[in-house]
Amino acid sequence: MLRSHQATSQDTQRSGLEHQIYLPEKPNKSCLLLVHGRAGSANVMWIFTKALGQSRPTIMAPQAYIEDEIGGYSWWKIGSSDPGNKTRKIEQSYLNDPVNRLHNFILTLPELYGVDLNNLVAFGFSQGAGILAALSVRQPKLFKGIGLLSGFLPSPARYELENNPSLVLPKIFMFHGTADETIKFARAKEDSEVLARFSSQLILEQDNVAHKVSSLGIRSLESWLSQFNL
Repeated sequence: MLRSHQATSQDTQRSGLEHQIYLPEKPNKSCLLLVHGRAGSANVMWIFTKALGQSRPTIMAPQAYIEDEIGGYSWWKIGSSDPGNKTRKIEQSYLNDPVNRLHNFILTLPELYGVDLNNLVAFGFSQGAGILAALSVRQPKLFKGIGLLSGFLPSPARYELENNPSLVLPKIFMFHGTADETIKFARAKEDSEVLARFSSQLILEQDNVAHKVSSLGIRSLESWLSQFNL
């Protein structure tokens, strides 16, 4: 697991989000974005850098900006809108602000850290995966690939997809535990079928675990990441 450091207060202000960063000794313009889930922080996603193998891209882990009642930080408050709601025409406002903030954060990275947004890959866990999926729907050319770990496609993003049949999403990797009680595997399977209609490549891996990523998931993620030459 790679060690990160806290961004300066100046870079936090310029980017709009607190974040942890890893800058490789040998400059690398490729960038990996790590997006944490509910009640997390910029520190919790670094465990997934195990999936990089010998690759050493620049790595960014932004921190959500809403203090969660159960601790940590979240991208939206649970209860403001239910991401599992099957009604497709639901209120989209809960997604607009976090998606816009994350997008604006990404757009500052070339100036702040010299990264090339033409070689940007991202993965998120749970709520972080939901934000990535929604941002990819709105900005489909932003990422070369996204990894959705124990995540979901938010209902408003699904509604946007199904009303834009010509949209082409980046390559997608999904991992989900079949024993996940937080976000049911059936939901992930249904979301994967929707996303597969719009992505040039979608891989769904599963394992008999709860709301987490197993060692099998990490190995599968490493194999998927290898195609991007980060």
